[in-house]
Amino acid sequence: MSDLVFQLSNVSYQYGAGLEAVRNLSLSVYSGESVALLGANGCGKSTLIKLMNGLLVPTEGVIKAFGEPLHETTLRAKQAEVTFRRRVGFVFQNADAQLFSPTVREELAFAPLQIGISVPEVKQRVQDIAELLRVAHLLERSPFQLSGGEKRKICLGCVLTMNPDVLLLDEPTTGLDPRSQEELISLLHQLIGAGKTLVTATHDIALAARITTRCIVMSESHEIARQGETSETLADIPFLRSVNLIA
Repeated sequence: MSDLVFQLSNVSYQYGAGLEAVRNLSLSVYSGESVALLGANGCGKSTLIKLMNGLLVPTEGVIKAFGEPLHETTLRAKQAEVTFRRRVGFVFQNADAQLFSPTVREELAFAPLQIGISVPEVKQRVQDIAELLRVAHLLERSPFQLSGGEKRKICLGCVLTMNPDVLLLDEPTTGLDPRSQEELISLLHQLIGAGKTLVTATHDIALAARITTRCIVMSESHEIARQGETSETLADIPFLRSVNLIA
């Protein structure tokens, strides 16, 4: 059995005055897996993936990352946070929520510089990732002047310059044209082949079928409805209808 990356035990989260986003979730993710968090819009997928990234803290339950509890106290410790951020990269659903630098070059360099990677190494990483993503010609452009697909690539590039072990992706193909979707899927296959762990929150069952081997399906009552192999789950048409993934 591969090493555990994430382990969630009876995790719940509420927004504001009792607005329940996820309820009593227990799941595990192992090193080298590509896992889909599947569910209809509003079921809590984005909340769950933010909990796994430490952006939100559970109202109830325990989350462990790499065997260690993931909570506010842990992430307030500078070295613990740096170690976690080196290992786990998160790509937001809304690209504009992730981009803020004047140029694409500065955007790609920002995160590794913050954790103390040397300037020469950061420059090389930026160049390598820009070439991998075919965005080297955009390095001096403002990220806010790019197309939706280009912004997506830059957001992924910001994560890849950290060279994390784990990538958390929130609806990664949203707003992409067909060519950009194919380019992204090809890149994700490369990352999976390189041994990266991927957790992808999506309602797109076609995407899940192409890039994941296991899925965790959430119901519209914000609970886990099913966990299992992606191929078997997607072959169960009555189940997919019951959780509003197909009409």
